Amino acid sequence: MTQPPHDPVRWGTMIPLIGGSALGCSKATGNLPMFHLSYTPFAANESHLTRHWPNIPTYRLDKTAFPVKDILAGGDIDFINSVCPCAGLSMLNTSTKGASGRGSDAVQNEWMIKSAQFVLENVKPKVLWGENAPGLFLSLGQAMVPRLRSLGMQYGYSFSMVKTNTQLHGLPQMRMRTFYFFWRSPTVPLLNYIKKEAPPLIEYLRQIPASATFQDKFVAEGKITERFKPYLYVLLRENLSHREFAKKMGERFGTITISKYLDKYNLVDDCINWLKTYFPKDKWSVNAKGSSRTHIQYLTHQKEKLSRGLGYWDDSPKFMGDHTTAVITKNVLYAAHPEEDRFLNIREIMHLMGLPHDFQIDDPKNWNHVCQNVPLNTASDYAAEVLKFCRGEAQMTNFSFLKQDNCSQRIVEKEFTEIKTEIKMEIKTEQDEMYSQYEAPELKIEDLHNILQADVKMEIKKEDTGDYVIDIKPELELKSENEQQMHLQLAKTLVKVKVEPYGQENQNLYQSNLPSKPLQINTQPKALKMKRENLQPKSVTTPYHIPSQLKSVPVFKPELTSDTIFKCGLCKQVAFQSKAELKAHFSSCKLTELQIKSEPLEEDVQTLYSCGLCQFKVKQKRLMTEHWVSGCTKMFSKIVSNSAKSIRL
Repeated sequence: MTQPPHDPVRWGTMIPLIGGSALGCSKATGNLPMFHLSYTPFAANESHLTRHWPNIPTYRLDKTAFPVKDILAGGDIDFINSVCPCAGLSMLNTSTKGASGRGSDAVQNEWMIKSAQFVLENVKPKVLWGENAPGLFLSLGQAMVPRLRSLGMQYGYSFSMVKTNTQLHGLPQMRMRTFYFFWRSPTVPLLNYIKKEAPPLIEYLRQIPASATFQDKFVAEGKITERFKPYLYVLLRENLSHREFAKKMGERFGTITISKYLDKYNLVDDCINWLKTYFPKDKWSVNAKGSSRTHIQYLTHQKEKLSRGLGYWDDSPKFMGDHTTAVITKNVLYAAHPEEDRFLNIREIMHLMGLPHDFQIDDPKNWNHVCQNVPLNTASDYAAEVLKFCRGEAQMTNFSFLKQDNCSQRIVEKEFTEIKTEIKMEIKTEQDEMYSQYEAPELKIEDLHNILQADVKMEIKKEDTGDYVIDIKPELELKSENEQQMHLQLAKTLVKVKVEPYGQENQNLYQSNLPSKPLQINTQPKALKMKRENLQPKSVTTPYHIPSQLKSVPVFKPELTSDTIFKCGLCKQVAFQSKAELKAHFSSCKLTELQIKSEPLEEDVQTLYSCGLCQFKVKQKRLMTEHWVSGCTKMFSKIVSNSAKSIRL
């Protein structure tokens, strides 16, 4: 039986920037937004989207009146999507003080609070959702999340978050981000986990049609071998073409720069001597307006910094394998094309963000606006999840707060009251460590009107790069036995909910075929061990003087070990090496009687569900959810309505 078509989706944007997220929402909904809400400091970045969708009105809330009454006259707004500045929660924003500082209390984060409060108070959509840096999901946002949750509760919204990687959404870009959601419901839905195969980088770049613009405009001009002479030295030493070398580096390292290659194989001194003979005055200029350094000065500076155990600003050509690192200005400025001796062009950068081939930017010099964006594919996938909630098709939970990790496909944290009722263990993974080094700040705010133009300069410390030793430090949060039992008893007597024991939310991901074997918990940090191997470099005959005899040099390779443990949240007495073992333990755990009783099935005709606000009664929980989403008559009774007049900040 064919289902009736859905009504057109009523949606809008808040600070859409260049428009990747808005275009993703349009792909999921099948229609255009009704309006854009924003502020004048973001006008330059949003000019590209304005030209792409010239008929969509934009309301600058610091200057333009927003006609709320007229907009809501046609019915509820299904959702509003937001892309607020993220430098305040970005891993590589090394500033800790001042207007551009990093942290939960950073000035940049106030845009998220300010815009969310306006939307929740005045527009009251079914969902307000947006994207931000991965720090919002991690400890960097530990003070910001309670502020967002409290704001949502003030206006009758629950709150959830999900961490994901763009590579899981079909794009060959490893970009870790956080999505956050305000749901107009006492409880949040469970978002589906997404894992789509991304094509290899070179195959993806070949999808660009010849008719697409900006393929003759490059983020950095010139051939790599001509711009950066140490790369020519490397090709001669390896006796490889550019394509062969790029493929070899991708297979061996995934991502590596020429500076790191020279350092890894102890070739910095040899390259300097070679440059003194053949290119003593050639320069590597990364600043058109400033003074240029010769390649010799560049490598000498690198050598001096490393000798003191310090990091250095690495802007040498970068080679990547089947996928790019996060498409941010620092990462792609000198990224090498995998087949041609050149840097990436602007259309390739746009394609890596999922932008359509007919999307245009106003001027090639503004190509970095593309990086301050949300990949279209990622936004489209979560817009589809939001639509399920708006249409009453989502799988609802009993939790008012939920944190999901789409990368590991597990629930990280959940709450059905303001009291936590589970033992939470977070382990910072090697993947999080790797992303912490590449997630550079996309925005820096000196004041309101130069928020999107400022550049952040910083140095990455060597110990942060992950090339040598990575420490995995479990952070274990344990509650006392009395406190734990008190929480369970409170939940049992005051709340009627359906709760799965911790560790069973993803039981379809694991097979229960391992024997149950308790082990002792060791929460001491343990460093990843590295072992060294000798590499005999190739001796080649070249038109340049390259020593034929090179000393063997150490190569570092990680020997991965795992300290991950899974502890029972009920008895707190045993722990296992896998979730499958923990799952098997739950059936015989001696404290199962303390678990909260499950609610009756919806098919039980004796069960009635009553709305706590207006006493509306239904026989099925699903119908109660629809009642809340559609708009309980008393949901916003305590909020002063301003719908009778236009809104101006």
